[in-house]
Amino acid sequence: VLFFSALGLLLAIGISWRLTDYILGPVNSLIEAAQSLERGDRIAGLAVKRRMAPREIHHLLNAFDHMAHEVSQVRDHLETQVAVRTQALLNEVERRKQLEQQLIKQAIHDALTGLPNRRLLTSRLTSALALASRHRQIIALFFLDLDGFKQVNDSYGHQVGDKLLVQVSARLQSNLRT
Repeated sequence: VLFFSALGLLLAIGISWRLTDYILGPVNSLIEAAQSLERGDRIAGLAVKRRMAPREIHHLLNAFDHMAHEVSQVRDHLETQVAVRTQALLNEVERRKQLEQQLIKQAIHDALTGLPNRRLLTSRLTSALALASRHRQIIALFFLDLDGFKQVNDSYGHQVGDKLLVQVSARLQSNLRT
């Protein structure tokens, strides 16, 4: 009796072990697939390794497969949208930098001639005086006045005066080092 009881117990343990593996094997593969999906890995179709798995397990794996496919599609779509939006933001940042540089240039250069204006002259002269004082050096400032310029504007008009200023600035710039 003891022998048959022990044999029955071993048989029950064996059957329980097989039944647990029969049910939990596909569930464990489903858990592994869910963890892979959570990490961002692609899931390529879950298959039940045993044909004898319960119908519910087959349905569960098929539903999970469908969900994983949809998650992959949504992830791809979102990644595309993020890439497009990132590029749009980078383009906007670049455009704003260019506008900022343009505004800075307009603030410190004459619109007609492109030469530095009084604001930039004041800034550079202040820096040059401080540097010369620090190094005990001497600096020179060259002042150029166009005699009779008011008469050109009054006699020939502001357009001709503007052309004269552009020509003078071009000639000055062509004779200066960078």
